[in-house]
Amino acid sequence: MRTLMNWIRFVLLLALWGQAWGQVATASTDPVARVIVKFKDDGNVLRRASSVERTQSLSKRLGHDMQHVHDIAAGHQVMTAKGLTSTQLVQQLSSLSEVEFAEPDHRRKINALPNDPLFSSQWYLQNTEASASNFTNAWNLGTGSHGTVVAVLDTGITDHPDLQNKLVPGYNFISDPVLAMNTAGRTANPADPGDYIDASVRNDPAFVSLCGAADLATDTPSSWHGTKVASLIAAQTQNAIGMAGAGWGLRILPIRVLGKCGGYDSDIQAAMLWAAGIAVPGVPLNPYPASVINLSLGSTGTCSQSYASVLSQLSSKAVIVAAAGNESGPVDTPANCSGILGVAGLRQQGDKVGYSSYGKEVGLSAPAGNCVNTGANQACLFPMNAATNAGAKGPTSPTYTDGFNYSVGTSFSSPLVAAAAGLMMDLNPALTPSETVARLKVGVKPFVPVTGRDVCSASNSNNPCNCNSSICGSGMLDAAAAMRLAAPGGLAVPESGWWWNANESGRGYSLEVQGNRLFMAAYMYGTDGRAVWYVSAGTIQPDGTYTGDVTEYAGGQTLSGAYKAAHVKAAVAQMRLQCTSSSACNLVWAGRTVPITRFRFDDTATSSRVPETGWWWNADESGRGFFVEVQGNTLFLAGYMYDAMGNAVWYIASGAVPNQRLNANWIEYANGQTLTGNYQTAQLKNSAVGSVRLVFINTNTAVLTLPDGRPVALSRFEF
Repeated sequence: MRTLMNWIRFVLLLALWGQAWGQVATASTDPVARVIVKFKDDGNVLRRASSVERTQSLSKRLGHDMQHVHDIAAGHQVMTAKGLTSTQLVQQLSSLSEVEFAEPDHRRKINALPNDPLFSSQWYLQNTEASASNFTNAWNLGTGSHGTVVAVLDTGITDHPDLQNKLVPGYNFISDPVLAMNTAGRTANPADPGDYIDASVRNDPAFVSLCGAADLATDTPSSWHGTKVASLIAAQTQNAIGMAGAGWGLRILPIRVLGKCGGYDSDIQAAMLWAAGIAVPGVPLNPYPASVINLSLGSTGTCSQSYASVLSQLSSKAVIVAAAGNESGPVDTPANCSGILGVAGLRQQGDKVGYSSYGKEVGLSAPAGNCVNTGANQACLFPMNAATNAGAKGPTSPTYTDGFNYSVGTSFSSPLVAAAAGLMMDLNPALTPSETVARLKVGVKPFVPVTGRDVCSASNSNNPCNCNSSICGSGMLDAAAAMRLAAPGGLAVPESGWWWNANESGRGYSLEVQGNRLFMAAYMYGTDGRAVWYVSAGTIQPDGTYTGDVTEYAGGQTLSGAYKAAHVKAAVAQMRLQCTSSSACNLVWAGRTVPITRFRFDDTATSSRVPETGWWWNADESGRGFFVEVQGNTLFLAGYMYDAMGNAVWYIASGAVPNQRLNANWIEYANGQTLTGNYQTAQLKNSAVGSVRLVFINTNTAVLTLPDGRPVALSRFEF
């Protein structure tokens, strides 16, 4: 089986002129830039023009020979230019007032690892190993009988008996004819012709120009990666042949985005939109929109603005699942993008497999396969068995991987999570993508510390190491627990944001869920009438129930004072939270049940570039915190801190946020409802405690200017 790269790199593509003839192909040094450009949606002339007209106009203005390649979406396209690098063209385009952003069109690659040994048992679907995903019990609740569609964006698909009647019509989104290995580029045929590399490819000037000599240096057979990923998700089951798919009845939408040396971001992004049923210029509308999109691909680097733009259009359309990567370090792009559920890889006993990338962007972890070999020429003991093809170059006969021709990698962790998401949405079609992801993160098995291993860090991550929720997501995939949470009538996971009881409007709740962890502050009043707040934080149980102590703190930092450590004053109650939907819960505490719902304070459409909802802080001033939510064009902010006497106190500020800025006054209330008392209308105590100026740098960093003029850097609090 093809030996795949263990270190998947970002490749800043410089499209090169190739030598047309010769014994060994070489490339000239003249660069060709390839960039993604999005134009501002403000009615400017370039935005209104066609893609070709925009390119021609820019070619004249910038003095380059520029060509339009293809569109990703309206006003969002790919261009090339001869004689300069992608970085140089990005700099020039970014300086134009009409341009929202410009960035290089990088290539991404498959996220699987080298292979060779044999083992036929699909341990990862069962519950016999610590990290196994418990699909055998999930199938008692649902097997995907409604045929929910999961898109696989990969190398394409091959004919295989275990995928018969499981595919809906897909598409080839590779726009470059050389990379697509055809004469047309994009076509309606998603078949995988093979991504092998041999001397004939190395001596082909077109491939040398496209891929660069380094990516063609080693002979590798075809990977048939797309077929493997598709079979893990939805291979036919109970058909007396081959393997079982994790999602028996799910259907696969095969989309080809990767060729011999990977695939362009722009093609991947356009394919993501098309997969979800969103129109892509020049491509027929997809009649089989996917509920889940799997991306077993990636490269190192940060999430780009173009990915962020595409994901903002997909948030209500589909669950996006991506492999974390196989670099043993930071999470790959696009798995590190907000709005994508990144998946890290586990060994059978529950620790991180050495090659898996890890970090705070991971949502949860799943089996990736590993070989616990004790001697030479032994079979891999824990492979990820998959459908494949026997062809070394082009497709020949269908077959399966085994212990000597094995599949391992986070490429094969991601499809298990995608299959679980597909089964959940098939069981309960009313689930939204965000609700599905929230339930997946809560319905997990806790990580199992392996004796003798340290927690993963930069010094040991190349080897097996122990996971925790800071680096490997909320836990290990448990498909059965996720299905129980997904079932109609089951408990839900609450949305992050402001909550209240409309009949008790003098008090409210700042609630955020990260993974399977909840952090809530309840703001109300003491028996002496002063504003007071209590907090509760802990783990939501796999059945969706949260139970924890409610605690009051004291003695911490004031609004304008220097840092001062707070201390616990008292545990005032125990609480239990159970939610019937993501926006309606029952809060049980202090001897009574309080129904609470999401507080909606602005019904207008919210921009995709608003700051993240939830807890914010300055890490050097940990005695106080801030809760932020933007709805429409309105920001509602609370500051949780202490007064001069050391008592817990809260202030609120709200207002419009043009250009991501709030200018308002902190307001203090008094004499409202207590923790155990009946409803009592709160009174305005001070409408001008001090001025507040809050400027957001991006979605997760900001600068807060205090009443005394002192700036405080804020960032998202990750708990």
